[in-house]
Amino acid sequence: GKEPGLEAALQGNKNTEYIYLDGAIDVLTAHFINQNPPDIICLVTNYTIHNGDNIRKAYGYSKDHTLCKSVVSMLLAYAPDTAGYAGRMLSEMIRASVNPQEVPNLYHRTSRKGSFKDHIKEYLSTCNKGFEHHDPPEDNMPPQPPPGIPPRPPTVPEVPDTHPPVHPPNPPPELPPPPATPDTTAAPPPKPPAPPAQPPSPPEKPPNPTPDETPPAEPQPDYC
Repeated sequence: GKEPGLEAALQGNKNTEYIYLDGAIDVLTAHFINQNPPDIICLVTNYTIHNGDNIRKAYGYSKDHTLCKSVVSMLLAYAPDTAGYAGRMLSEMIRASVNPQEVPNLYHRTSRKGSFKDHIKEYLSTCNKGFEHHDPPEDNMPPQPPPGIPPRPPTVPEVPDTHPPVHPPNPPPELPPPPATPDTTAAPPPKPPAPPAQPPSPPEKPPNPTPDETPPAEPQPDYC
């Protein structure tokens, strides 16, 4: 969150372009000294880190010692385009703030006494103890429930579901099976049996001649 008191205190340690390095470090430490500060207080600033002498447009600055024994305040340049350089500067400031007697090989990866990684890991395990106050300020403590009443978990109001329930779509109706295709290779149906042979019918008799109803004329004698 914003720190209006810190912003007002830093006004006397900066101008339009530069920030007074040692004064800004002292303001940081004095502002957080009674707020259970962490081991490192780092102020990221848009102002140029420049002291007019041997420090010109640096990525960071710190003068405090000793990390894990007291609070170490640092200034770090806001450099989104060169974040790798700013990150390396932060690492170097942390390395320079430790106790060289407890971490003897600060700038050597390995030595007769062991690797730097093992030494710095053991050293940093003693951090996170705050500066003077080991408990959070009373103003930030949540109210305690009266004795005899166990604390109740917060209730979360139910949010009605405004979306209709999603049902799986009904499966499409099954199609009837296709009609069977007639087998065109089947044998033709058998022919009906032939009717039995009939005996030959006798020939019809010719009809009797009908006698001539008119008798023939009698012959006439010839008188020649």
